[in-house]
Amino acid sequence: MDYVIFRLVGNGPSARDCGASHSPFFSPLEKCPGSKFFAEPRHINFVFNSKTMGKAGNPRKKDGKRKGSLTASRPPTSAEKAANNALRESMILPVVRNLSSTSPKERAEAVSAINNLLQDAACRQLLLHERVVQRLMEEMLNDSSQEVVVYAWGALRNISVDEGYDQSIFMYRKNILTPVSSALQKV
Repeated sequence: MDYVIFRLVGNGPSARDCGASHSPFFSPLEKCPGSKFFAEPRHINFVFNSKTMGKAGNPRKKDGKRKGSLTASRPPTSAEKAANNALRESMILPVVRNLSSTSPKERAEAVSAINNLLQDAACRQLLLHERVVQRLMEEMLNDSSQEVVVYAWGALRNISVDEGYDQSIFMYRKNILTPVSSALQKV
């Protein structure tokens, strides 16, 4: 908690005269005897001292390198594009193709492989570009095999945890609550 020091009228003793020699702040609601200085607890970052000169502190980051900011992202280089394309061809596309297999065992293995691939950030982005979230929500949650459904719920949970707010809102807008309510009725 920060304390704001006010000086209402200027002819009283200074903060140093009131026992505040080691700290620029008074204790909460302490008033200097014979002075018009007082300190009051506030939930703002606004302090009068020689360094800030009464400027409000800004708790936000100023570097622009936050997650999701446009300045933090840069276009991929040709080597990164080639590596992503090779990764997509060798690992992502075969797993996505197996999601539409007729065998429940192959579908369960594909969703389990997606769960494992979601742990890597590059693979997760490639899976999101392949519209895996939509496929999991539309096809795998309504699958006849219980194992496929359980793995699909786990994959959707991992996506929402790792990707955060944006993917959770996307799932909400795609009506994820309907399958959630039907799954809760089965329990």
